[in-house]
Amino acid sequence: MDDIFGRKIKYKDARTQWDGRRVYKGDYTEKQPQLDPQKYLKLGGTDTLKDPRPDNDGANQTVTVQLGPLYGNWSGQISAPTPRVNDIGLSLLDTPVTGLSATSAFTLTPNQINTADQPTGIQMTSGHGTTGLFFNLTEVPPSQHATTSQGTVSFNLAEQPAGIELTANQGTLVLSSVENITGQSATTQQGTANLGAVAHPLGTQLNSEQGTTVIPLTEVPPGQEATTSQGTTTLALAEEAIGIEATSQLGTVTFFIAQQAFVSGIEATSQQGDADFVVAAQVTGLPLTASEGTANVTLNFTEEIPGLSATSAHGGLGFSFNSVEVPPGIQATSQQGTLILNAQVNVTGLSSTSERGTITAAFPGYGLNPWGQGRWGS
Repeated sequence: MDDIFGRKIKYKDARTQWDGRRVYKGDYTEKQPQLDPQKYLKLGGTDTLKDPRPDNDGANQTVTVQLGPLYGNWSGQISAPTPRVNDIGLSLLDTPVTGLSATSAFTLTPNQINTADQPTGIQMTSGHGTTGLFFNLTEVPPSQHATTSQGTVSFNLAEQPAGIELTANQGTLVLSSVENITGQSATTQQGTANLGAVAHPLGTQLNSEQGTTVIPLTEVPPGQEATTSQGTTTLALAEEAIGIEATSQLGTVTFFIAQQAFVSGIEATSQQGDADFVVAAQVTGLPLTASEGTANVTLNFTEEIPGLSATSAHGGLGFSFNSVEVPPGIQATSQQGTLILNAQVNVTGLSSTSERGTITAAFPGYGLNPWGQGRWGS
């Protein structure tokens, strides 16, 4: 018989090769030869295989491989497990194949939301189920201010500089307000009441409103500390020049008068209800007398030299007024609508604590509230 090369061989010496052809026993190949092993093995060469077939293929030779009937149904996609990043479920719709250009699409699953560790300058918005509450969380670089709104309750939180700490306790509700960097302002709102806590630089003026309550805020220079305790009727007001300490208490009287003493030649106006008081500051060391309407009450104010403190008594009524000299370029304003509360913010390196009775705050809505998850409140 003839072999594949056309040579005459004996039938007993013929062997059936892997491709079905009969060859001489000396030319028999026991398995399919490897097709250019260098294309499929990243490591090693042709000598890494057992009895490799000589690489005699042409440079542009086409090799056809039968892959079976399922080859036409191959989609080119790879199944991959769903990854989880920062407690947010990601549904991977498409994974690029190595060497091909593709786009990966992700679907956000609103499960557990982690709002911590947000990179600087990145803003993230996420929905919280069907409660209709959305949280915009933005990390603000130093010297900026940020606003977070939740329903009708707004909180303005300014980034706290290093070394500054301020805490305000109000019953069972704790609000933290931080001192702003020079030139920035912050406002803290709770419900429909606005609470402002700002230390503003020299030469500026700040008014903060809480409903119908006007709160004057006084800057405390470095090295001084001011404390406001309300209790029932005790109000403390202190704007202290460097080296001067002043304290005013009203006992059981529910109003107070703030008096400003200005530098020579400057005129100041103090308002209490509908009455106007005009006081002109005299030269340092000279006495000053002011008349109060038709009540014929005489108040004596003496401007002190820096480093001294002054106290003015109001006859037998038991009123005590503290008059503090305002350095040049500083203007202080006191307004007394129906009630005047005084709050203070410490300068860098000092801490201040303000307590105000026991107030229970009510949050309208359903969802994340102080009384628990998923419960209605009043």
